[in-house]
Amino acid sequence: AYAIKSSISEFSEFTLKVRDLSYLSGASTKDVSILVAGMQDLGVESDTVQVALSKMSAAIVSGDDAFKKLGVSTRDSSGHTKDAVQIFYETVDALGSMQDKTLAASLAREIVGRGWTQMIPLLARGSEEIRRLGEESNKLITQDDIKRTQEYNLAWRDMVNILERAKIAIGRVAVPVLTTLLRGGLTSTPPVTEPVPGPIGGTWPSAT
Repeated sequence: AYAIKSSISEFSEFTLKVRDLSYLSGASTKDVSILVAGMQDLGVESDTVQVALSKMSAAIVSGDDAFKKLGVSTRDSSGHTKDAVQIFYETVDALGSMQDKTLAASLAREIVGRGWTQMIPLLARGSEEIRRLGEESNKLITQDDIKRTQEYNLAWRDMVNILERAKIAIGRVAVPVLTTLLRGGLTSTPPVTEPVPGPIGGTWPSAT
């Protein structure tokens, strides 16, 4: 039972993380799950991915010059803004190929913030390796997965709410009943008529 509960929790957490990153980046859930799973295999946690994509999205919107210095275009051939996952891959490859590592570090910090150091393993492996690891991870998340997870979480929350209301209802009935029983038990206790053993072999006086 514990293993099943743990598996459900891990699946739910990963699925909802992918959902949030898909909203943030504008990429599909499949592309996001490949990125997250591939980076996890390289030792980069999903929270770090979220912070990086959030910072990068802000840099894309503001038209940060760091992308131009890297030679990374934030728009496709039709003039539409690329999603943040695609730009992330291109940025990783551009940073990894730079000879001036000091400048690369400065640009990386400008685009993804101070957490860029946690992504150093990615620069040596490149986007193709990240994609390969992600695709082989068996962690591809679909819209159906997200829908089922959301439905499960709602059903679980409803069950918890029902149980909480049941506890209150039971307590409301039980408290006065138990109070009456306790009071009745205290007032109907017969007096002690036999000597009660006392300390050091003596006896306490009886109630009569």
